[in-house]
Amino acid sequence: MPSINSSTPSSGRCCDYKKFNLVAFAGTLVYAGYLIGSMESGSEPIATFTNSDSSEDGRIGGLRAATSSASWDRIAASESWDANQEDEDDSSTDASADVVVEERTTSYAQGPIIYNREGPVTSINLIGERHSGTNWITDHLEDCFGDQIQVQTNFTRFKHWFQFDDPHVRNDSAVVIAMFRDPYDWVEAMRERPHHAHDHIGMEWKDFVTKPWVGPRGPADRVRMEQSKRDRQPIEYAGCLAGYKFDEVIPCSTEDSVNIDGYSGYMYELMHDGSHRAYGSIVDLRREKIVNFLQVPKSHGVRAFFPERYEALNLRGTADLLSQLEEVTGMKANCEPFKGTGIVKHKAVDPDYTRWMNKFVDWEVEGMIGYVQREPDMSWAPPAIDPVVGENTNLLPRRGDTISYVGEPPTKKNGQQKLVSQEAEIINAVEVLPPMSHSDRQANYEMNHAVDSALASLNKSKLYLVLAATVTALVALLRHGVGQNAEVSSSIRRRILSAYEQAPFVANAMDEYEASDEETEVAAPSNANGGKATGVTSITLIGERHSGTNWITDHLNDCFGDDLISDGDSPGESTHIGLSFLQNLISKVKVSYARFKHWFQFDYTAVQDKSTVVIAMFRDPYDWVAAMHERPHHAHKHMNLHWRDFVTRPWRGPRGIADYNLLKAAGGYEEVNAQVETKCLCNYTWNEIIPCSVKDSVLVEGFGMYMYELMPDGSGRAYPSIVDLRRDKILNFLTLPDMRGVKSFHPQQYEKLNEHGTASLLKTLEEATGKKAQCEAYTGTGIVKHKSIEKDFIRWMNKFVDWEVEGMIGYEKREP
Repeated sequence: MPSINSSTPSSGRCCDYKKFNLVAFAGTLVYAGYLIGSMESGSEPIATFTNSDSSEDGRIGGLRAATSSASWDRIAASESWDANQEDEDDSSTDASADVVVEERTTSYAQGPIIYNREGPVTSINLIGERHSGTNWITDHLEDCFGDQIQVQTNFTRFKHWFQFDDPHVRNDSAVVIAMFRDPYDWVEAMRERPHHAHDHIGMEWKDFVTKPWVGPRGPADRVRMEQSKRDRQPIEYAGCLAGYKFDEVIPCSTEDSVNIDGYSGYMYELMHDGSHRAYGSIVDLRREKIVNFLQVPKSHGVRAFFPERYEALNLRGTADLLSQLEEVTGMKANCEPFKGTGIVKHKAVDPDYTRWMNKFVDWEVEGMIGYVQREPDMSWAPPAIDPVVGENTNLLPRRGDTISYVGEPPTKKNGQQKLVSQEAEIINAVEVLPPMSHSDRQANYEMNHAVDSALASLNKSKLYLVLAATVTALVALLRHGVGQNAEVSSSIRRRILSAYEQAPFVANAMDEYEASDEETEVAAPSNANGGKATGVTSITLIGERHSGTNWITDHLNDCFGDDLISDGDSPGESTHIGLSFLQNLISKVKVSYARFKHWFQFDYTAVQDKSTVVIAMFRDPYDWVAAMHERPHHAHKHMNLHWRDFVTRPWRGPRGIADYNLLKAAGGYEEVNAQVETKCLCNYTWNEIIPCSVKDSVLVEGFGMYMYELMPDGSGRAYPSIVDLRRDKILNFLTLPDMRGVKSFHPQQYEKLNEHGTASLLKTLEEATGKKAQCEAYTGTGIVKHKSIEKDFIRWMNKFVDWEVEGMIGYEKREP
């Protein structure tokens, strides 16, 4: 194992680990480069596109390839499915949603991109996402050129889907037109009518943009999976809808693509990397789709590429486009161009929606096709002045264009907005009881009854009830644990702590208590230098589920528990007294820092400086994911899944009734996020946790309380996979050394402690705390045992785990 320097500074604050995500994403968008053609005067009115690896004007470079080649047989087999797709775009005059654009030097292209000027043009190919005007332009071009050339609604796949480079399709003879639409209006149009995305029908905007872009597989796909398992044939290579592989689309089978009138056939595109993971949000799908479409001019078969904005064509008409097509094809348009409306129209959207889009849409990618952010105030009313844009850009509105909006802002009555959501599902927990003796069952029954009573009392936010509930819970521990059955005692102790750590009402009750008596708080004594005392008062264990934290906590309690100072004895440490009171009666070694040991930590300022020694437990990624698959603590929606379904199912479950009552009472998504910031489970905000309400956090015996952490960026989006959660959790834990209360930080591998024993760890803690361990060190087994896992699972992990981050804690890839 590579050495881990416990004193190495992390990125600074607890949230700075997000910078790693930005670096990783930037690294994937490597600019290999290609030159955008520009409009020229004279005898060559259309610039020739040179397939180079540089960009003269610096506006755009080549983007990473998003697809690999595929056989024409698979594409041909899917044509009948593509041909039957419904008309699903907005027309040129119906709900024309366009963008407010300010003066900007970054734009996409000044005119068409020409790939190859030699040879005849044999087809005009339209591609573009749903609700982007492709039907309107297709019909228009059929009228203009249909009797002379084929006008097709696909390139290498149907127009809406990811395209790929296939050298066998055409001989550089296609003129490709890619249609794009303003991100605010496109997402809203998709919310109103989510073509193909049947699991996203009928949602409010926040649910829509944060629900992972995926739905369940159907029975025909399940049959394929079972057949593949029996035949030992890799299922990801099976031909599926639109020529996709099994790991790229849901469903794969045509039989499972059920058609809903007005919403087309059921189909979700998955991440375009073969991982079988879903996009966390529709905006993530949009980002990758834009990048993919901008790769088309580098594909085989492309004579010319025209990136067009729906708004610009609707605003100024199609005369320029038809003129350019005439030059490229050598054909005369047999139609009148659409004259344009002279205005840019917007959908009326919630300002909170605009703020969310401003924060979480990839605006660097949007800038490649000419879109920029709006001000939230523009969501309801026209801007005070007309936008000013560059004169030469083909995609952006011109100086003097009129901007207007369509629709009226939704009204609110008494601050309440009607909220309807398909997510309001009741979580039905099923008890799963492990084998127990009669005495153990009695102990667990009394403990569970005590905790239920405690939580009911905590809900009333009364300090005396908190203390009474604590005593009640301790009775169960003392009656059936201490002096009788050490294993039961340890188990009950941990479960009581876990239940109380996750009860936000403990914190709320104590916050209320402390607020009413602020003046009586004891000030920390000053040392000789005028600063706070820096003696170590606690040892804290953090670590994900199934990482050995229970074992090490019990061991360190035996070794150091009698010598540690309780929070009540630590002068000046302002913490949640009710929780600390319970912890210190049961365990002197803490199982939380700012939050319970398993969860994301943050720089908790109400703590004595440099007073805590933190041990972070990590486990081999293969074994940890396999252990979570076997028993997904807190993740109830991930129970009883095949490993492939487990690692590719988005890391979230539905909100319950209590959460939606909170949402309704608050009057909106931003309001509820602000109002319940200190009331959600474990001091999370609404946008960071599912559920928020403790009432929805159902306890399933053996699997803990229902709880999913969302991305800690405030977006409300779920992690696409458990491996993405693991990456961010590792980075978060590695920021602990820079947090205020941390005296020293000691990352530990579970496997190494089990193999070599704990003598080295105990010696390190003796030096860090100045206290002598009152126990015998665990001697270790001398071997490292790994779980028995499938080779395909190892291959998947090797490809999609972030091994750079794993290397920070000493883990490496295995050979299958």
